[in-house]
Amino acid sequence: STLWSSAHRLPEWIDWHAAQGFDHFVIYDNDREPHGPIEQILKEHIDGGLVSYRWFPIQNCMSSIHHRRMDEAQISGSMAALHRVGYTAEYLSYTDGDEFLVPLEKDKTVQQIATQVFEANPSLAAIEWRPTVMAPCNGTNVEAYGSILHKWQCKTDQHYADIKLIVRTSTMFYFCIHYAIITKNGDTAETIRLDDATQGYHAHFRAENDAGSTTRDSYSGVVESRWNDRVDYFDDYLAKAKTSTKQQQRQ
Repeated sequence: STLWSSAHRLPEWIDWHAAQGFDHFVIYDNDREPHGPIEQILKEHIDGGLVSYRWFPIQNCMSSIHHRRMDEAQISGSMAALHRVGYTAEYLSYTDGDEFLVPLEKDKTVQQIATQVFEANPSLAAIEWRPTVMAPCNGTNVEAYGSILHKWQCKTDQHYADIKLIVRTSTMFYFCIHYAIITKNGDTAETIRLDDATQGYHAHFRAENDAGSTTRDSYSGVVESRWNDRVDYFDDYLAKAKTSTKQQQRQ
């Protein structure tokens, strides 16, 4: 993941995806100065070997005009991850710190679903995860202090953001954030899009609604009745997190 000014959200994001079977995280910090709050708040994860930190001070994001330029932060970050550390992993996902990959198959993690799909399709280069916005269940504007998963437990229908990928590192040569482009053999990358009602999707927490942001989205009317159930797949995770917090407080 490449991110900026999101340090306080990272531990929850990492813990969620670690519980989903991700065994290592490479964080590309494009803050203007190295060794800032992102590295500091992740010190325990870094020291424990779960996270690798990279200072990556490219400030310009992807634009719609120059969509696939390699000097843009997201493109160069994703390619750095694929070609510098991808060889150490069987699969790689390049996602933002405000996106949660969510499995829907009973008793299966993201890693288990990905492995199942890749093994069933030997020529597959990438799995696509469709997006949905995480929203407050009361359908109103919210100051999102504290845990994302505690406060944003409803989802809207699919929105403007693009899909995200899990790629097979032995096959993929170039992907452009949301799009699998070409394999190492020079072929067009083959993809499969998960069924977002039965297999999985990525839940996008809109960071501009976070504490301290100058902008706010209004979710009034966005959460339709067919989407307004609590996301029960978070319940076990939240219960464990709450227990862990209480144990730490006792210590």
